[in-house]
This record gives sequence, C-alpha cells and structure tokens, in this order.
Amino acid sequence: MKGRTEEGALDACRELQERVRILRDALERGDFGQGYQEALQKLDEKAPEQAETFFFFAAFAASRGEWRDALTLAENACRRRRMSRAIWRLLYMCHMALGERKAALKYRFLLMRTGEEKMTELTREELEASKDIIRAVFVPPYAAPFVGVLREKDGDAVFGQGLRLGEKLPYAFEEEPQGFPYRAGILNEEGNHGLAATIALFLLEKGKASGNTPLYWFSDFWFDILRAAEKEEAVLLPESLPCIVPLMGKGEPQMVCLRAGGQTVGITLAPGETSFVRLEKPCRLSANEPFLMGRPVKLGHSPKRRKLVLNILADGLSWPAQRLDGYENIPNIMRFFSKGVIFENCWSAAEYTYPSLASIETGLHLHKSQIFERSVFMRLEQEKRTISEKMRELGYYTVNLMGGGEGVVNGATRGFERLLVNLSVRQQASVGVVRTMTHLDAFREVDNFVLLHLADPHPCASDIALPANMQPKFPPETFIAEDGVTSVFLRPSPMMREANRWKVRVFDRELGILFDYLEENYAPEEYVVHLYSDHGVSVYDDDWLLADTHVGASLMMRGADVPQLGQVEELASSLDLYKIMAKTCGFSADEPWLDSNLPEVFGGKKREYVISNSIYPGQTYKLAIRTEGHEFRLETEAPTAPDGTVDMAQFSYQIRTRGKEPRIIASPELARYFLEIARRHTQPFWNLHMANFQDRPSRNADAER
Repeated sequence: MKGRTEEGALDACRELQERVRILRDALERGDFGQGYQEALQKLDEKAPEQAETFFFFAAFAASRGEWRDALTLAENACRRRRMSRAIWRLLYMCHMALGERKAALKYRFLLMRTGEEKMTELTREELEASKDIIRAVFVPPYAAPFVGVLREKDGDAVFGQGLRLGEKLPYAFEEEPQGFPYRAGILNEEGNHGLAATIALFLLEKGKASGNTPLYWFSDFWFDILRAAEKEEAVLLPESLPCIVPLMGKGEPQMVCLRAGGQTVGITLAPGETSFVRLEKPCRLSANEPFLMGRPVKLGHSPKRRKLVLNILADGLSWPAQRLDGYENIPNIMRFFSKGVIFENCWSAAEYTYPSLASIETGLHLHKSQIFERSVFMRLEQEKRTISEKMRELGYYTVNLMGGGEGVVNGATRGFERLLVNLSVRQQASVGVVRTMTHLDAFREVDNFVLLHLADPHPCASDIALPANMQPKFPPETFIAEDGVTSVFLRPSPMMREANRWKVRVFDRELGILFDYLEENYAPEEYVVHLYSDHGVSVYDDDWLLADTHVGASLMMRGADVPQLGQVEELASSLDLYKIMAKTCGFSADEPWLDSNLPEVFGGKKREYVISNSIYPGQTYKLAIRTEGHEFRLETEAPTAPDGTVDMAQFSYQIRTRGKEPRIIASPELARYFLEIARRHTQPFWNLHMANFQDRPSRNADAER
C-alpha cells in the first residue's frame, strides 16, 4: 500500500491462537487429559463453528477409539476448511481405523499431490479401484478434459497427464447424481471430421515419449464437454418429442441406426465430436458398439421462462478504467445497456478469474465456496447450488458456448449441459458472437440459457502474443520485460494500456453485432442479457492489488422486467448477480449462507459496504472494504497458508476517502467500524496454527487398532 499505514491486530484472533496452542501442544504430547478437555471447552464456548473446534473434538474422539464419531467431527471440520492438510490427515486416519481404505486413499492422494506424503503402497486391486481418484487429483483443476494417469518409469510409479475423449470425467469427491456425467470431445466447427482429435492424440503420444506433455500444446483446441450417457440402444417415446438429441461417437467412426415409422436411417458419428439429431416421431436408436447420447432437448417455450437468458462474462473488463476513458471504447455496450441498468460502483469479490468465477456462480465469498487454490483439486459442495443449476431446474437448455475448463472440474459451472472450453485465452468475441448466433438459430424452439465467457478485455502475461498493431506503434524500450509475471501483477505502461483499450474496442465492436441480432430476432419481453466482469486489470493505476481498476467490476443488465434506469451509483458486488438473476429469471435464492444481495434498484436493499479480498497461498492476505465515501485497505504481515487461512494477529491498514482525489485519513471511529467488519469477515478462515498430524493422535491401544 502506498502512503501512510497503521499497525493493527485482532485481539480475538490472538486469543483463539493461544487456546489452540494449548490444544496443539497437548495433542503433540498425546495428552488428552483434563487440561486438553478444559481448553477444548473454552474454545467451543468462544468459537463453536470454527473448523479448529471440530478438529480438536475429532482428535479427542479418536484418542478414545470412537472412530465413527471422530469421522463425523472431522467431516464437519473439513466442510469449513476443505484445503486443510491437518484435516485430510485426520480423515485418512479415521477411514483407515474403520477399515474404509478406499475412502482413506483419496486423502492420502491429496497429501501426495501437495508433496506432504510419499507414494503409498497399493495392491493392484486398490490401484484399479482408485483410478478415478488418481485421475482427478493429479492434474491441474483448470484443465478439463485432462486427467492424471499413473505410469511406470525406471521401475517407479510416476504421474502424468492423459486426455480422456469420450470417457467420463472423474471427480474424486463427488458422485454424479445424474445419469449424464460429463464426457469430453473436441469441437468441430465446419472442419474435417476427426482431424482435431487425431492431432490431439498425436501430441499426447509425442509428450508421453518425451516424458512431458505441456498443456500449452493444446492452447488452440476447443474441447466439447457434454453431459452424456453411454448407450447401445435408446427409445424416444411421444412424451419426449419433438426434441433434439446430442450424440457423440466413441473410438472409431461408428454408425447409429435410427428406426422410426417403418424407416431406417443411418447416422455416422465421428469419435469425440458432437452431432445433433432432430427427432419428431417415436423412434429407436441402436448401434453395434456403445455411443454417447446427451439429455434430449425438448422443443417448446414456456410462458414461465424467457426465450433467451444470455450471460456475458467480460473477463477483466475494468469499469473504473472505462469510466476514466469516458466510455469512448465501449459505445455499443453503453447504447444497449442504457435501456437497462448499469452499475457504476460495482466491485469484484476476488482479483483473478479462478476464485472470482466460482464466487459469481455461487453468490458466495471465497472462504465459503472454498475455491481459491488453482493448483490443487477441490470440488464445490453439492448443497451450494450454482446459477447454471438453478437455470437448468427452471427448464432452460443450459450451454456455455465459450469459456475455460476450471468450472467443469471444481463444479462452479456444473449446471451446464454442454460447455465449449479452451485452456488458454482463445475466448475472443469475434468467434464467440458467431458461435452464439449459430446456436440460437439452431435452438430457436427452446428456452436457452447461454454463458459466453469472453477474454478480449483481459491483459495477457508475457508468454501470450500482443495484438499485431502494438509493435509498430511503440518503440522496443516501451515493451517492459516481465517474464514469469502473472497478469494481475503486470505493471502500468502506455503500451499495455493501449493494448487493453484496443482489445476492449474490438470486444465492443463484436458485441454490437450480437446486440443487433438480439434486437432484430427477439421482442424486448423475450430476453434478458446480463454483462459482468470477474475482476479488473492492473495496467492503469497503483500497485495495490485491490485498487479501483484492479477490482472495479462491470455489472449491467437489460431485458424483461429490468428497470430502464441507465447508470446508477448504488454500491454493488459481483456476487450480486446471483440474486439479480433470481429476480430476472425467477429462481429461489433464499439460502441463508448466500453473500449475494438484491440491489435496491431491483426492489432489494442497498449495500452498506462491499468486500474484495485476495486469498492466495504464499502471498499476504489483502482486504478492501468500500463504502460510498471511504475505502479501507488491509494487508497481513504473514502470508496466507496453503489451506487458505490468514493470520490476523498482525497487519497494516489505511483508510482513504473515495473520489477524484482520494487521500489517506486517520479516524479512530472509522477504524473501529472497518476493523469490526474485517473481524466478522475473516474469522471463519483465521489461521490459528492448528496441528498437522504426523502420527495417530493417541498412543493408547484403542487408538492404534
């Protein structure tokens, strides 16, 4: 933080840390006597919902050999702290003590994935039973449809990356409740059948031969993730008709026979490519080898739904940056949404896409979704319902026509029937707009919910090429070398700002074509469009990670039941999209754990403040709280722990006025106000320095059995 800062501490955090220290020391000694029990009672009185409270109760139950109770308590701890290595270790011990080795292995594998355990000895049967866990755990969680594979090299077991085309994508911590799990193919947009899959498999074999398959080799591929069941025969009855059925081939090109009304038609399926078949009569589909069939899309509109709900995620579109430029780079966006609502004062919950996408799709802050770590697999809990799940329950055909793969694996986008994903930054509006119009023309007879995740406004790190018009416009000395620097830490420079402005203008130009298409093909009461961003950009202002242009987000909507207010100054969060869509689309959003708020302009209540924070293991925790008149900045002294916990015993902070000329101020009254908000927000993920078991938590015979 630039400028004068104050030193701060949360005494309540220090108090809980001391209570946990007593319990930790006793745990390490294996002493669960009166001192442990008294300290645990005091912790329970002070913080009954803290993960550490459940953890130490679980350890106590384990010491008494009450392993089933210990498991229940440890699972409660894990729900609150799903990335905790200590809790993983305790869960492993509980399952092993109960003879549940397969359940135990997933936690063992997670400890191996994070480098805290060596490879465990497995029987061939256990290895076979654990394949899906291995495939899910040992691969980056943003890289669907890649999975971890176990190979032998020089007599040792090593983990590599495999590409599963046509096979069920594995998730170690969630059994798919539907009969249509996600399967992966490769998108074919008017190209040669099977060519892309052949090239992808060639690259995979080349990587296997060299011992390494870099994921960036696949940056230009579009993967087609489809919810599909494996079938050898399927019967479509009158109540399902008319419909459109997605089909995907497995293995070699195959023929599916369609029998209807005394006629037989052959349908050729390319391996790993989705085809759509329109069915209007009762029929039977059959093949000699299993093929993949998606959930049939029933044709017809419902008066309870809109014909189209379109969500445009404008990745990195910093609204403060657009405001600084007088909106000159986004004339089409301003024209279209001026007939709806444009929030001028909206802020993202996080500073980069991986956690922010999950927070938007769930209406939850990072510590509740617990999706903040991009390198280790973790799945969103089933009870946390996403926007796409809510829309599917309303009967919409849910498709993500352009996006990344992270939401497929961590569950943030699990309500979509089909997702077209790219592992890099190929989500350009020029392609996405045409793809959207093509889809809407094909599925005009159904009620569509479409997500279009566009990356044009997002500045790219040094390993991605700049727009071709930048080098001729700037001398070489203006190209700042920032090898290895991620996009959130790119430094401001005239060249980077101009590149961002150019890409925003291109983005706006392409969206103008899409907006014209909507206005020409849909009546105003037939559609709703929401445009929003997940974060801002770093190339415009100071080096504070949560500065205005870094986390100043876009949020706007237009269409049926959206008031025509134009630009409004009401405080809003990117989290609020969840309840706004509940209002515009008609799903329920009354879950008590939601952090989303329905703004006053939609009949809700004004926010008093908005929170943005950065929970990134290995870096200091950063928190920004904004009110209408002030901004509070906080940064911890200690780095964020691997499990996402933060030590609030020592930090620096400052209070600033908001406006054209912000200044740092000293106000004890405001400090108390903001520090109390900071305490309430951070307490669920305080780092209380919990123990990390290396051995069983007891030396008695019952605990060792």
